[in-house]
Amino acid sequence: KKKAAYVKIPVTDDRENNFSDDNESGIELAALPEPQIPNAELFQDEPPNAEPWEHPWNRWDNPVLLSAVISLLSIPVILSWISFGIQFTGRLWAVWIGAVHLHWNLRSSHHQVKQQVQNSHDGPSNTRRNICSCSCCWSPSIVPCADVLLFGAGYPAIAWVLIELLFRDVDGTINLDWMAMTFRLRIMVAIGLALLVLRLGVAVRSSWDRKFKRKATFGIPFIPTDPSDATQLVERRLLSVLKYINVTILLFQLLCLLSLASHFGPWPSSAIPFLPTAKDRDCDPLDTTLCALPFPSFHHMTHDESTATGWRVDLKGLAPLRGGIPLHPQFLNRLDGFSTMAPILFYMEGLKEAHEQQRNNEDNFQPRLQGPGHITSSITNQSITLLLNADDQTLVHHSAEIDFADPEAPLVLVIPAQPLKHATHYAVAVVNAVDENGEKLPRTPGMQSLMQEQGVASRLLRYNDVLFPSLRQAAPWVDDEDNDSDIASVQLLFDFVTVSEESQLGPVRAVRDGVLRAVQDWDWKDHVELVAEINENECHLASSFAKVARTFHINLDVPSFLQSRSRYSFLDDEAVQSGVPVSIGKAKAMFRVPCSVESAALGREDGKQIRTIMEYGHGLFYNRNEVKDGFLSQMAHDNGYLLMAMDWRGMSLFDLPVVIKTLIGNPNQFQSVRDNLIQGYAEKLALQHFARNGMLDWLTIDGTKLPTVEDKQPISVFYGISQGGILGGGYLPLSGKTALIDRGILGSPGTPFASILTRSLQFAAYDLLLLLNLYSNQEIRLLLSLVQMAWDSVEASGLMASPIRIEEPLPNTLLQAGLGDVIVSTLSTEAMARSMNSSVLPNNPRTGIFGVPVGNPANMTSPGPKVTLTEVQYEYEYSRLPEDNTLPLENNVHFCVRWDSALREQVVEFVNTGRIIDPCVADQCMRSTC
Repeated sequence: KKKAAYVKIPVTDDRENNFSDDNESGIELAALPEPQIPNAELFQDEPPNAEPWEHPWNRWDNPVLLSAVISLLSIPVILSWISFGIQFTGRLWAVWIGAVHLHWNLRSSHHQVKQQVQNSHDGPSNTRRNICSCSCCWSPSIVPCADVLLFGAGYPAIAWVLIELLFRDVDGTINLDWMAMTFRLRIMVAIGLALLVLRLGVAVRSSWDRKFKRKATFGIPFIPTDPSDATQLVERRLLSVLKYINVTILLFQLLCLLSLASHFGPWPSSAIPFLPTAKDRDCDPLDTTLCALPFPSFHHMTHDESTATGWRVDLKGLAPLRGGIPLHPQFLNRLDGFSTMAPILFYMEGLKEAHEQQRNNEDNFQPRLQGPGHITSSITNQSITLLLNADDQTLVHHSAEIDFADPEAPLVLVIPAQPLKHATHYAVAVVNAVDENGEKLPRTPGMQSLMQEQGVASRLLRYNDVLFPSLRQAAPWVDDEDNDSDIASVQLLFDFVTVSEESQLGPVRAVRDGVLRAVQDWDWKDHVELVAEINENECHLASSFAKVARTFHINLDVPSFLQSRSRYSFLDDEAVQSGVPVSIGKAKAMFRVPCSVESAALGREDGKQIRTIMEYGHGLFYNRNEVKDGFLSQMAHDNGYLLMAMDWRGMSLFDLPVVIKTLIGNPNQFQSVRDNLIQGYAEKLALQHFARNGMLDWLTIDGTKLPTVEDKQPISVFYGISQGGILGGGYLPLSGKTALIDRGILGSPGTPFASILTRSLQFAAYDLLLLLNLYSNQEIRLLLSLVQMAWDSVEASGLMASPIRIEEPLPNTLLQAGLGDVIVSTLSTEAMARSMNSSVLPNNPRTGIFGVPVGNPANMTSPGPKVTLTEVQYEYEYSRLPEDNTLPLENNVHFCVRWDSALREQVVEFVNTGRIIDPCVADQCMRSTC
């Protein structure tokens, strides 16, 4: 059948009168010829007396048209999700799904608009054939189904996980630093759901109209009503714009695929053509294994007379990250030297095989690597590694071991037994090393070239004038020849300068002093806000651990030295130098009032007055809610302790987004972790200031002040476990000058963090994340030593490095650890004990720990050692620890220590009286198992 063509014909009034209902004129209407007018085909299917908005391009009951429009409207929302994903992870591969979604929407819009233009020219095709068979799809593509899946479930699920698990704070509110991002996520989810509802509404309406064969009764003009103008607009503008945008998004999707391939592909960095090779980078010729090795060395330093050491760090030759992204931790180049306790790294062919042969042959007495159990031998002729203090011409105790994280080409780790001195010239020498057959290993090729005067002239001059004479003086057995300029037994030699005290600790001390100077005259009642007071209703319960009456959640004003109140922010250099904070921010804290203290406040006979205000430091990437642990509540109830806690800003649950981006996206972001930790330390000291200056007047129960023993200010005690013990090793020395903390307890502590992490059971997960960013475990090990350069300023490895100022005293401290711990290794605990000049008690399971002397417990005349290490040995778990730095088998020693009754008695006595008792008198603290 021929399609009808309806044409509006202008006629005169007379002619209209002649076309009467009874057709008196006798004219055959059907015989009238079809008029030929230009572009008449554009009006096909248009009914008589059609209005302008009923043109096919303006018919909103057309599912194809509406699907295209909705797809166009969804593009900005998808772009927002892609932008968020890149900001959150720092990598393109993480937003590949969003790129695919965006490409589908653009391609679908382009296809549907092009099809509609074709229909306008050639006549409508069968629209029903273009409808997808999918029940949620009303266009010739899978795009609407993808919208339903992602806008309806995928994107809201991502937002829910982030908001509820990472941004929702302990008090039920959104964390202050993530409120803007939470608002952004909710807006994106809301718009996506609105688009989803619109798409489903169009689908339902179209289905309804098809079922009842109805025509739409609504129209909305959105383009010119003249057909020729409309067609011209669509063809020349809309289609071309969609085409170019589609090509752009396709290129972006290809970049995402390249990022996926480079991060998850099995090929090494050398297989990627555009990555710079070692020959293209500024490498140290002494060690060709990895361009930046050996590390640290003067190769990574440059002269700078303005610094305390006369040098400044100038990192060179660092391997690029996956995807060809350069690694440039510029903030480390501000330092005037290297870490005081980071592992020192080098590689030498044959040492791994020799180490394995010597380990299996106890009768072999040749010089070897002296591991953590043989630190005493590290300065004797039995050690092939010598750590030399070139300024004092003395040898330094250390441990040296093979890093089995990379079994193919493992590095050698040289770890100082305790923090090195600030601003001091050190060197590492490999001497008299042999292979697995007992044959002496040759010098490394780089060392040979240097000694043949083919290397850097300044390095050779320094070796001849400084290092060789110092080495002869400190280790006379290394030189058996009369040669003034060389020592034949030296197979590798490199040197470096440690960072100065001002460069390493200046910022953290400046922020501490600036915050306390700002709050010293505050009336705290004007700077604290009660967020929630929770009546726990636990006092009447029979449970032995339900002993808390009230929990108070507060917002505390704190001076901030960060550039902005963001977890991604850095310290403001001008503010740090001037000591004037950038702004007044807010920090959250909580207080826990035990039932016994509430009873005393309400005048009951079984009450206990407040003896101690105990601040608790939580574990790795958790938050202050850990202060609710049952053993703390019981201890507080029995002894009258008021518990308080604040997050470790920089290393709490709310900092995980920053840490994730650092691990898988941008290692340079670690600066914000370090800087937020510095700000967090100052905020915790501000909380301590509040606790001593007005908190007990402000914190009331039913309008009644909390009573204290003899109406005096209670003592302040810090108690940190796990990460709280590690960071507490920096927090306590930092607090010494302020006198805000009287005593400290560190459970399962350790230092340095770079060594703790790689010996921890948890390292397997971090290693997988880091391998998304780096190509090998050699590079991971190098990155951790770089990170330690920044970490030193917030842990004992830096704050306890000598010389220690008299005005920066360490409060009396008790260290407690479990032998067999697989989270914080015993070796790391020993290192912290040595850095703090700790002692052990006579009945400790081990009394022969290198550098940790035996001290006497409290007696009538002495409260005991100033710093004490107490250990509990879990025999089964301790016997299963690996000898080398391979990952241990899982156990629960890390958690058993805090529940041990003998150690809890020691904690209570130390908190209440300051006395150190020996909890191991009865059984030497030996436990068969955890």
